[in-house]
Amino acid sequence: MGRRGRRDGWDAWTGAPPSWWDAAAAHPALARLVRRRRALDHEADHGDAATTLDLHRAALAEAGFRETGVVWQDLDDRVLLAVR
Repeated sequence: MGRRGRRDGWDAWTGAPPSWWDAAAAHPALARLVRRRRALDHEADHGDAATTLDLHRAALAEAGFRETGVVWQDLDDRVLLAVR
């Protein structure tokens, strides 16, 4: 769904600002956590930092994870799962 917005009753993950995050901020159990995330300025542009799959796997290995694997991928966007 991405930047296309609401479809089939689901909120968009991305956008300016994402309605998903607004809904989370309004939830009593999540409001404090969303404020912390926003204080970190997570939505800011992070520049052109080239973070490769190998770099992420190496960082996870250095942090003590013994296995890593791609569990979802769309072009060059990936979600890694790591096991200690």
